Amino acid sequence: MRLFLVAFLFFVTSPVLAQKPITIADIYEKGTFKLKTVSGINWMNDGKYYTSREGQDIIQYDVTSGEPMATVLRGSTLSPRITFSDYSFSPDESKLLLLTERKSIYRRSFRGEYFVYHRNERLLTRLSLGGAQSYATFSPDGSKVAFVRNNNLYYTNLSDRREYQVTSDGEFNHVINGSTDWVYEEEFGFAKGFYWSPDSKRIAYYRFDESGVKEYNMQKWNRGQLYPTDYRFKYPKAGEQNAKVEVYIYQLSSQTTLRANLPSADDRYIPRIKWTQNSILLSVRTLNRLQNEMELFHVNVIDGGARKILSETSETYVDLEYCDELIYLKDRQHFINTSERDGYKHFYQYTMNGQLVRQVTKGPWEVEKLVMLDESNRNPVFYYISTEGSPLERHFYSIRLDGKQQKRLSVLTGVHNINMSKDASYYIDYHSNSELPMTVTLYRTKGNETVKELVNNKVLSNRVQQFGIQPKEYFTFPTKDSILLHGYLIKPRSPDPSIEY
Repeated sequence: MRLFLVAFLFFVTSPVLAQKPITIADIYEKGTFKLKTVSGINWMNDGKYYTSREGQDIIQYDVTSGEPMATVLRGSTLSPRITFSDYSFSPDESKLLLLTERKSIYRRSFRGEYFVYHRNERLLTRLSLGGAQSYATFSPDGSKVAFVRNNNLYYTNLSDRREYQVTSDGEFNHVINGSTDWVYEEEFGFAKGFYWSPDSKRIAYYRFDESGVKEYNMQKWNRGQLYPTDYRFKYPKAGEQNAKVEVYIYQLSSQTTLRANLPSADDRYIPRIKWTQNSILLSVRTLNRLQNEMELFHVNVIDGGARKILSETSETYVDLEYCDELIYLKDRQHFINTSERDGYKHFYQYTMNGQLVRQVTKGPWEVEKLVMLDESNRNPVFYYISTEGSPLERHFYSIRLDGKQQKRLSVLTGVHNINMSKDASYYIDYHSNSELPMTVTLYRTKGNETVKELVNNKVLSNRVQQFGIQPKEYFTFPTKDSILLHGYLIKPRSPDPSIEY
C-alpha cells in the first residue's frame, strides 16, 4: 500500500521567505546550496577497501581511514591512450572492463567501445575489433566477456582473444538478441538481455521478434545539420501487437542453442530471467499484458522444460519493478521473493518447489529496499530499508531469515540510504531530514559501531540560516474516502494577515 502526497515548495523560488536574497547565480553557478557527499564507491571483495574513479585514475581507499592506499589504474600510462567513462572489475578483481566512447540509444540502452585491462601484466587490450559493443559483462570465472553488437550476441575468450558469435539473425527493426526492445526498456527498466550461468558454461538471453510490430517515426536532429533525419523504430501502442519474446540458452562447449519451453508469450511479457544457484536451472518470471498476473517458472536448461513454481494475481497491478527482489539461497533449497500480497511489500521464503516456508517480515509498513542478504552465518540475515514507524521516514533494519531478532540499526529521525560492503562487515549511511542536510557516516556492522563521519554539511546548514528559511510544518488530512494523507507547509517568516497565501 503506497500513498504519497508530495507538496514541494522550494526555498530557492520563494524570496518571500528569505532574509538574504537568493539569486539565480546561487542556484546554478556558485553552488551555494550544493551538498557535499561521498559518491562513486565500488566495494572490493574483502570489504576492507573500495575504489573510486578520479579523472582517469582508479584509486583504492582504506574503508576505515578513508586514505588512498594504492592506484589500481593510472590513466596516463595506458597504451593505447583512451578516455574511459565507466569501469567494472572481474569477479576475482584481476581484470577491469573500461567503457569508452559511450553513446546513448534510448533511456538506458547504449553502445561504446570496451577495453580489458589486465592488472598483473598492466596490459590494455581492445575487447573487439568488429565495431561498437553494448553491455559487456565478465563471466563469473572471469575468463570471458559477453556483449551485444548490431542485435546479435557475442563473447570473447580472454586467454586467446578469440571472438565467438552466438546469434546471427539479429537485424534492426526485425530481430533483437541479447538486449531488449523499447517496450521492455521503458516498462520494465532494463536494456541488457543476457545472463551468464554461475558456472560460466551457458548464456541465457532474450530474443525479440518485432517484425510484426508497427513502426513509429520521428524527426532526429543532429548537431550541425540544417535538416533532420527520419528515424523509424518499432513502437507498439496500447492494444497493438507487441514483439514476440522468447528465452534461449546457449551452451558454449557444444555451441548449441536451446529454447525455453514457456507458455505462449504472444500476449505475455517476460520481464525477468535469472539464474538460480544451480547452473542447470533458470528462473523466468512472466506477466500478462494487464500486468496483474505474475508467474514464476523454473526452466531445466538440459531439455528446456519449464515448471510453474509460483503465481500471484492482483485486482489492480503486480508491480514487478517495486517487488523485484528474487534471491536464490546458497543452500539450493530455498528462494526469497518480495510481494505486496497482504497489502504491503514484505519478504517471503519458499522452497524450490514453490511451497511457502514463512513470511519473514510482516506489518502495516513497507520493505522498501533490500540492501543485502548476508548468508555467511548459519542463519542468514536480511539488511533492508523500511517505512516501519512512519511513512515519512526510511530506516535501516536487520532481521534473521527465521523472522526473529529484528533490529532497527539507524537512530536519527529522517531518511537513511545505505551502501553496504560485499561481505556485510561495513556500511555507509547517507542520512538527512527536513531540518538537517545530509551527513555520511561509516559504520561497522558488528555491534552497529560508528567508525567515522565521512561528510557533514554543517557549513551548508549555517549558510542556509542566512537566508531565513522557515521550517516545514507537517500535517495530515483525510480524503473523501477516509484515506489519511501527509503533507507539509512552509509559512512566510512574517505573514501579513491581510494577504491570502
